[in-house]
Amino acid sequence: MKHLLFALSWLLLGDIVWADTSPLTFVRSNVERVVAILENPDLRGETHKRERRAQLERITEDFFDTQELARRSLGQYWRALSPGEQTEFAALFVELIKQTYLDKLDVYNNQGIRYEEEIMQSPTQAVVRFSVATDKGPLRVEINLISGPTGWRAFDITVENVSLVRNFRTQFQSILQSHPPQHLIAILKERIHGPNR
Repeated sequence: MKHLLFALSWLLLGDIVWADTSPLTFVRSNVERVVAILENPDLRGETHKRERRAQLERITEDFFDTQELARRSLGQYWRALSPGEQTEFAALFVELIKQTYLDKLDVYNNQGIRYEEEIMQSPTQAVVRFSVATDKGPLRVEINLISGPTGWRAFDITVENVSLVRNFRTQFQSILQSHPPQHLIAILKERIHGPNR
């Protein structure tokens, strides 16, 4: 269920720029767009999986501030990458997240969503909190957003106190403690594209 919530939360932003809205309004509006895709009877089932996936990918590509997400996930090791490597890592990382979470959305089943609060941490950073109803009680979700030239974008999602950024940072640091960052990039390439790519 946490994988589903990470995936659903990640898909909240769409390809429409909502620069003048509050973070909470922004999240709420885009949740509705994502749920509309998941509940569309013309997109359900294995037959329509590719089309459904393509529509969700078009939305998710604009969800994160990919550079901010990648930078926070690598922590101190981010500075060890050249600008070109940083761009490459950010692109690979987003592809990894897509592969990890997008298919989990297929188990979505009209769970109720309750929006709880918006916290403005600064003029350019905010947190939006909401909960999703489940058979075992509500799951708490927190989205960290940053405002830039194209409006609000996410740089972390936390489900029941498990942070997406912290989770990946732990995995990455276990590799980077004994290997250069370029080795991590090679691992991501192989995981996403297969060997010898």
